[in-house]
Amino acid sequence: IPVLQTTFAFTAITVALELAIGLAFALILVKPFRGRGLVRAGQFGAGAPAGTEAMAAYVQGVVNAGGIVVLLDRSNAYGSLHPDAAHAWVRGALPEIASLVEVFMGDALVCGPGIRPFLWRGAFQGCAGSPAEYGGTNEGLFERDRGELAELQVTSVSYLDDGGMAAGRDVPINNLARAVQLVRASGERAGLRLNLAKCKVLVPVDRLDSPEVNDLLRRIGGGITACTGTTVLGVPVGPQEYVRAATTA
Repeated sequence: IPVLQTTFAFTAITVALELAIGLAFALILVKPFRGRGLVRAGQFGAGAPAGTEAMAAYVQGVVNAGGIVVLLDRSNAYGSLHPDAAHAWVRGALPEIASLVEVFMGDALVCGPGIRPFLWRGAFQGCAGSPAEYGGTNEGLFERDRGELAELQVTSVSYLDDGGMAAGRDVPINNLARAVQLVRASGERAGLRLNLAKCKVLVPVDRLDSPEVNDLLRRIGGGITACTGTTVLGVPVGPQEYVRAATTA
């Protein structure tokens, strides 16, 4: 059947190309390159082993020590990332494959059964190379603010489009609110926007409903809420009772 032959040929070619660019990113990310520190400084998802477990364990450790983590959610993260910002990061950090990446991330016709064909340019959910490009671009955007973050004593942690801002128990609430403003502004420079209604402030049990946490919620705004237990990349994080209940349900 001609239609099936065309579909199989298209699938074979595109999957092979996606695999090639994904492997290219993976091979380069494990080697020294300019900008590698940006990717691995706060990105558990790009070139870091066991990224999901590492981020969940980090968040759990902060809360166990009495700290607070603001878990951030971005609206349509891959689709909103401006291609020019992503390409700029690739050219600076991975010049060896910059031209190849720009070709694969350039204008493409998206089509399929039940889909009205349209042109798309940039990162795409399901593309093998998009996660690394997104993660690196996100960290590169935020690099200019790392000095202020250090002064604020707030740590940025991310796994691709899942991120958070973590602060120890003794760090002033205003510092954490300021850090969220920084990451919000850095993302908006490349078209990324926080969905504050889906963001969460993860706190120890003894700090829930405290004046300082309520003040933090007010400062961040946007309908953000506080909780003592949630899932981070599918891993339950919070008090032992919450984790036990979530893992045995």
